[in-house]
Amino acid sequence: MEALKQKIRKLELELATLYQREQARHVDRQMHHVVTETAKDAIIMMDHDGKISFWNKASQEIFGYSNNEALGKELHLLIAPRRYHEAYRKGIEGFRKTGTGPAVGKTMELHALSKDGRAFPIELSLNAIEHKNSWHAVGIVRDISTRKKIEQELRRYRGNLEKMVQDRTRALQHINAHLKKQNEELTEVEEALRQSEEKYRSLFEDSRDAIYIITRDGTFLDVNPAAEEIFGYSREELIGMNVLTLYVNPEERPCFQEEIEKKGSVRDYELQFQKKDGTEITCQVMSTVRKDASGTILGYQGIIRNITEKLRMEKELLKIEKLESIGVLAGGIAHDFNNILTAVIGNIALAHAYNPKNSKSLARLQAAKEASLRARDLTRQLLTFSKGGMPVTAPISITDILHDSVRFVLGDSDIRSRVAIADNLWTIEADETQIRPVIINLLINAQQAMPEGGTIMVTADNYTMEPESALSLRPGPYVKINISDQGSGIPKEHISKIFDPYFSTRQFGNGLGLAITYSVIKNHQGFVDVKSAPGEGTTFSLYLPASEHSLLNRGSTPGIAPAIKAKVLVMDDEELVRDVAQNMLELLGCETEFAGDGKEAIQKYKKSLAANQSYDLVIMDLTIPGGMGGKSAVKKLLKIDAQAKVAVCSGYADDSIMSNYTEYGFCSVIMKPYDLRELENVLHLALSM
Repeated sequence: MEALKQKIRKLELELATLYQREQARHVDRQMHHVVTETAKDAIIMMDHDGKISFWNKASQEIFGYSNNEALGKELHLLIAPRRYHEAYRKGIEGFRKTGTGPAVGKTMELHALSKDGRAFPIELSLNAIEHKNSWHAVGIVRDISTRKKIEQELRRYRGNLEKMVQDRTRALQHINAHLKKQNEELTEVEEALRQSEEKYRSLFEDSRDAIYIITRDGTFLDVNPAAEEIFGYSREELIGMNVLTLYVNPEERPCFQEEIEKKGSVRDYELQFQKKDGTEITCQVMSTVRKDASGTILGYQGIIRNITEKLRMEKELLKIEKLESIGVLAGGIAHDFNNILTAVIGNIALAHAYNPKNSKSLARLQAAKEASLRARDLTRQLLTFSKGGMPVTAPISITDILHDSVRFVLGDSDIRSRVAIADNLWTIEADETQIRPVIINLLINAQQAMPEGGTIMVTADNYTMEPESALSLRPGPYVKINISDQGSGIPKEHISKIFDPYFSTRQFGNGLGLAITYSVIKNHQGFVDVKSAPGEGTTFSLYLPASEHSLLNRGSTPGIAPAIKAKVLVMDDEELVRDVAQNMLELLGCETEFAGDGKEAIQKYKKSLAANQSYDLVIMDLTIPGGMGGKSAVKKLLKIDAQAKVAVCSGYADDSIMSNYTEYGFCSVIMKPYDLRELENVLHLALSM
């Protein structure tokens, strides 16, 4: 009995569930009917064949077909103009397969046909529904004829409105043209006045000179921005201040005032002023008297130009002109002087080599040689720094230069020094007469940065520049030299200016030392870097390219060098040079011939070439007074024999050919005056090519 009751309750629950579902379906059907039948837009459903399966009341009203006339018909054949039929047919085929198509999920504007054949615009939204494994379409169509008419009316109205605006605009333009013509003269006057005011204001505001207006007793009434920069006071501080506050010598004011009132104006009147921070400056004053209508003096107006820097630069230029004059004089005598020094140094070297065991003679000869070399270096430095010559580079060791420079600068100083140089330090390609003063100058700067004492650290190491390095240097081997002091450091605002010409933080500095340092290192294809901070000292780093050639032993014991089997032609117009060159070359084991100028050298070279006894090396003097020098001779010689090896020789250290000798066809370079070691070095270098 209990089981029967449970079955009855279960059936009752199922019947209730079915009733609820049926009620829900009934509600859905009623809602669907209300929505579709009361909608203002046509709602059309199509099966997967594109035939109409639902046609609501609005569809009948819009297109004129009843349900019976529309159901089962293909939509495009019923309401679409003929031009859409083919595209519609293809769309239906794709729609049957995938439920997608160009129009699915989009809203488009099209034209449709009513039952009576009237064409009108519609807006169609088409969506796909999957039902029983097939795709059906639901389209919502809105008749937009009225909207289109309204839009057309709006466009027409807009066109009329634009025409009205154009007519009004033309009328206004006519009126404006008439007004412009009437007010033309007034506008020209106003424009001239405006331009005049602008010019004055631009001159007043943008001038680099101070422009001022003061009363007769010296009170500032107005100043421009340049006055703030020149004197260090703000405009608010200057206005109301008496000009006597700026005078270094206030007693000069009455004389200035008397002169300007007597003449009405003054020009280029020099006065000493002081800035807010106490710095004294020299200024040129140009001023005129200000008067009222009755001729009473109201005050003065004018311009103040700070010429402190200009005067300092004029002094520096005067120094440079003096140096250039010395350079011209030195250049005139350098050739002859270096020829004489070549003979002196060469003969000392020969005597040294011929008598290597006499210690007393050797000591005297070494002293004479060192004195001659100092004279040579003095000449080269004078030419280099007075005329800005490019370096004449050769493989040199920086080790001795660093040790010698430290002893020279700090020998009698209370400043301590530490020198750390790598044992296998590479040789560099440099001009010793230019690099040595650079090192000395940096050491002097370091010494002056530590007036209360300290330690200067000098290091030299091999350094390989990588391609990705931040330094603007070619990748490759370099020698890096650091010179560090323990001084007060360089202020941050000065770091970027220390290599500028004429910039100096010292009262008596000329500002040329670091500028020359930068120029010399740059001309050596190197780089100068500086790191400093207030209270932490300063480190200058020099990067100099390592030499590709090995350096001959500078410290070898004097004596007869190993024989160099070579045939050498020396072209020089000086008999003293030819004589010493012959003895040194023969001492080195060479067969030697000579020529007085380029013409003779070419003739001898042709003759030896024809006899199949060509020269292994030709050494040509660059300058032959009254004859063919090395520059012209090497071109002619290389046309005769492209394989000829020619070294250039000169006493003019600043000649650009000496620093760029390979561009002119020379294979090596030797500077006058030269000694036995330098001549031997050139021979080894040339013959190894």
